[in-house]
Amino acid sequence: MALLHLALGGDGGRPDDPVTAASATFPTLVLCIGVGVMAVAGPYLTRPTRRLVVLLVLLGAIAALFAEEAMPAAVIASVLVGWGAGAITHLAVGSPAGFPGRDEVAEGIASLGVAVAGVERAEHQRWGVARYVAHLVEGGDRVDVTVCGRDASDAQLLTKAWRFLWYRDTGPSLTFTRLQQVEHEAVATLLAAKTGAEVPEVLAVGTAPASEDALLVTRPPSGSALADLDPAAVTDAALDDVWRQLGALHDDRLSHGTIDSDHVLVTDTGAALIGFDDASTSAADLRLDQDAAQMLVALAVEVDEDRAVDAAVRVLGSERLGQVLPQVQGPALGRSTRKTLPDRRRFLSGLREKAAAAAGIDPPALAEVRRVSITELFLVAGTLLGFWLLISELSGMGDVWGTIATADWWFVGSS
Repeated sequence: MALLHLALGGDGGRPDDPVTAASATFPTLVLCIGVGVMAVAGPYLTRPTRRLVVLLVLLGAIAALFAEEAMPAAVIASVLVGWGAGAITHLAVGSPAGFPGRDEVAEGIASLGVAVAGVERAEHQRWGVARYVAHLVEGGDRVDVTVCGRDASDAQLLTKAWRFLWYRDTGPSLTFTRLQQVEHEAVATLLAAKTGAEVPEVLAVGTAPASEDALLVTRPPSGSALADLDPAAVTDAALDDVWRQLGALHDDRLSHGTIDSDHVLVTDTGAALIGFDDASTSAADLRLDQDAAQMLVALAVEVDEDRAVDAAVRVLGSERLGQVLPQVQGPALGRSTRKTLPDRRRFLSGLREKAAAAAGIDPPALAEVRRVSITELFLVAGTLLGFWLLISELSGMGDVWGTIATADWWFVGSS
């Protein structure tokens, strides 16, 4: 973008025209750079931050039009140039939104000593890592494959930083390399298995020599994800077993971290939990409560509110359920669960009231999950704006003392 500006100049190579010179610059360098940075950083940012950046770029484009810095066609072209530069950067250095090829993943799995066939991208993906499914050559059992590329650890670092600034609970422990990331999930899965819960079997974990991607290969229990089942196919016994599986983890202070309808399997014998990449060992009460809150909401959305509440009362008991209800709120839920809520505030409020009534308690006040609120941010922004305006006014009073020192006080007094 800067090279285009230097090569063509501010007039884009057009002849000088005093009538249109003020509004014919191309490319609009600041706009190009802003869009380029947004395109490159976008996959690393959380959704609210991406929306804010897009809004700022849009306001910048509108401002360029009203300030007569560029014609409409030049503004649109500048946005396209910036977006193209970001796309080229992603192509050159990679992006956490990208996926390795199936052949590349198959070679990586083979390098870990696991023979599989039919590698395919999983239907449900999570931001920052790539998920694949395959089948063992011997026996044909399904295996799940987690692939952490070169940008996965960077994506997790930015997510951790965002949660630290915004939420009181900063999430799972931070890992600095892609291998540490899959090793963390493998260890958490092994610890979950020791609790007696039905969880995947860890088959292999390591780094693929060719691509240097970190891989975790697991064999999940035989069953179907809760999200893929008809509510009538989920029995009350299965719902009770879901809570027992979670209770087994919590008895050993192990938090799953990302419970949703994709991480809960309904099996022939009951239920199972998968996907321990956000798990925490020696978890605090807050994380355990949020685990249970996520489970309650996921079951209420996918099956039925009354059945989910009744199962929670049967297994958890009224006292434990009362401890969980303050966490039944949007900020405590995972992104995938929030997306499934029909009307977030009304649904969650109704669920809390039903659960409180079933437990025989009053609806509790919501816990303080966020470190700061939107209202506080606006107050801080307003205060800073007020200080800036005050300082700008005071800066215009630089000659006040000189005026006072040279004043004709006899004239002042006589007037």
